[in-house]
Amino acid sequence: MPNMDIVNVLKLSYDGLDDQQKCIFLDIACYFKGNDVQRVTRILDGSKFNAESGINALVHRCLITISKNMIEMHDLLIQMGREIVDKESTEPGERSRLWRYEDVYRVFEINTGTKNIEGIFLHDYTSKEIEVTSKAFNKMTRLRWLIVLNNHVKHSEDFAFPSYGLTCLRWDGYSLSSLPLNFHAKSIVELHLETSNIKELWQGNMCLKILRRIDLSGSQQLIQVPEFSTVPKLEYLILSGCASLEKLPGDIHKLRHLSVLYCNVCLKLASFPEIKRNIETPVKLSLDETAIKELPSLIELLSGLHCLSLNNCKDLESLPNSICNLRRLKILGLDGCSKLCKLPEDLERLSHLEVLSLKSVSCQLPSLSGLSLLRKLHIDQCNLTPGVIKSDNCLKALKKLSLGTCNLNEGEALNPIFYLSSLEILNMSKCYPAEEGNLSDIVVGISQLSNLRFLYLLHWKKLSQIPELPSSLRLLDAQHSIGTSLPPMHSLVKCLKSANQDLKYKRSSNEVRFPYSHNNGHAICIVVPGSSGIQEWIRNQSEGPQICIQLPRNWYDNDDFLGIAICYVYVPVDGCEGIPENDSAHPSKIESDDGSSDNEFGEEPLIKSGNLHEVESSIPADLVCQLTLADGYGSFQWVENFSFRTNCRCYRYRDVSEQMWMTLYPKVAILERCTHSNQFTFLQAAFLYSYNNFKVLNCGLQPIYAYDPVIVDDDASCLECQRNAEYRKLCLRGQSQTINIQLPTNQCSAC
Repeated sequence: MPNMDIVNVLKLSYDGLDDQQKCIFLDIACYFKGNDVQRVTRILDGSKFNAESGINALVHRCLITISKNMIEMHDLLIQMGREIVDKESTEPGERSRLWRYEDVYRVFEINTGTKNIEGIFLHDYTSKEIEVTSKAFNKMTRLRWLIVLNNHVKHSEDFAFPSYGLTCLRWDGYSLSSLPLNFHAKSIVELHLETSNIKELWQGNMCLKILRRIDLSGSQQLIQVPEFSTVPKLEYLILSGCASLEKLPGDIHKLRHLSVLYCNVCLKLASFPEIKRNIETPVKLSLDETAIKELPSLIELLSGLHCLSLNNCKDLESLPNSICNLRRLKILGLDGCSKLCKLPEDLERLSHLEVLSLKSVSCQLPSLSGLSLLRKLHIDQCNLTPGVIKSDNCLKALKKLSLGTCNLNEGEALNPIFYLSSLEILNMSKCYPAEEGNLSDIVVGISQLSNLRFLYLLHWKKLSQIPELPSSLRLLDAQHSIGTSLPPMHSLVKCLKSANQDLKYKRSSNEVRFPYSHNNGHAICIVVPGSSGIQEWIRNQSEGPQICIQLPRNWYDNDDFLGIAICYVYVPVDGCEGIPENDSAHPSKIESDDGSSDNEFGEEPLIKSGNLHEVESSIPADLVCQLTLADGYGSFQWVENFSFRTNCRCYRYRDVSEQMWMTLYPKVAILERCTHSNQFTFLQAAFLYSYNNFKVLNCGLQPIYAYDPVIVDDDASCLECQRNAEYRKLCLRGQSQTINIQLPTNQCSAC
């Protein structure tokens, strides 16, 4: 059906809406698509709409969908909605909604706005500057939402605009020191003035009874926040990066609905107001990188507090013992609190704590074994002593443990770790043993961690041999660990068997994100120093970034055939101008209601912004491998592009010797991608350069079988060939030469 025919059918559904439902539909088409449904509902309710009923009607008529609490709308419906607005008038200032920057600029520059305008969305990021005067807004008496994501829109000194019906105001880079004197937005629900020149939000007394959210983040001139009694329904107060703010209002106890208070990087904020009344609502509080010296003695009156982040508070000297009475506290961050002289001895009373981060805390750590619900524990750059973690299985919920740069002089302090039966991620990078110790002896117990999937052993200086691995392991990162070689062959075979079983029964994913590195795809990933080259048991080797081998006969039916081992020895090349500083985007939409985004474990962050879990380098190093099947007659089947990314700062400073990336790719994963597996007899692995910042010296490709490949002679590398000379003549598993077949190389999206 042609697009116009589809639009005509959809138009019939739109025509069946009542006036208020049509208004909600056009608001979503012009701006609110992709935003949190609860927040949009509140903003629309501020305009006296029955928003919940209206949104439900749009869902019922298939004009929008709700996915993960976000409002989604098909592109054709967005197009239709905007065409409806366009047809209201040929003059932009006579239309109800403006979203094209040329239309907004026209209205602002020549003052053609009228009372018809209900919403403005300006998101032009060009350097074109414009000064807006009060005259441009004089006639916009029905304006409900105003969104300006452009720092080049300046205001005249006498700037004012109609605000009585305004429910949502966002103006990034707002250039005046306060809101206009005539700002009386009694219907306002959300107020965002990020990176503004605001010094005080408004002058005089004002009570905004339904205001739910204030975001002044990055407003470095801000010196005063309104008394909380003027905003009794406030739920979110975002003050991140307000570097001149020295204090908060003393009536914080009046915020009975407070859910989020972010004051991170308020560098002059030296105290937190005393709490005079119990606040039971769930609260996230971030005071990262402030000048806070101590918390209120009655912090326990914030009884609903479930996230407290005090990372890099360099002046924080102590915590009140009453903090242990916060029975709902789930997340506690104290990274980099270098002056903290003591932690509460009864920290174990925080019975609901799930995430605890104590990186670079120099004081003695108390026993943590009583934290039975703890899922994540960061104690990097701490002195791990006996008794901090005990072998009594009390930390039975712990899944992620980071011990980077810990002093392991007392080996018995580490032994209880190998009894953490639920542990899935273990980071022991840059750990160092006693003067005469050997790390290989210390970590011999790793094989007992039956659920361990991701192991980080970067920059170890005394790791002569990687220990036996648990079969559950899917990523081993041992980059730059001097003298380290691959794990024992039988250990790799066990991991590959387990990976096949996981895929066969659709069990857990291999992808995880961590400050140092992460991998995705179905492959088991191992990265170790490559100075000793590719091991001899990998018989098929080639110089350069790609290799192709002929697969064994009936490989798809052979139960002993487990998969493929793929090896690349690589070095970084000079010049990294093409590498982006980061991969972050700056969305123009309202964030989700919880302000959440992924951290390195792929779960909720402790705070909205700041550097709670700082990565080592903003320049990533990406390794990407493409697997392709071929039949030798011109037909090809793409299998997968799997990748490994590392943020180790060694790549940034080019302080890197040869490294080896080995992947074990399960047979089941190949079969999942291949509908006619008996057709294909060749397999190619090609290294793809994400930013042309690596050079592959050589590579290898080798089938792996259920039994260790004991190499008997130059012609045999698989068990059947070793047993039967006649069979060996027909089997190509042991061929050491590479097959030269021209296969297509499809660049992945990261390249």
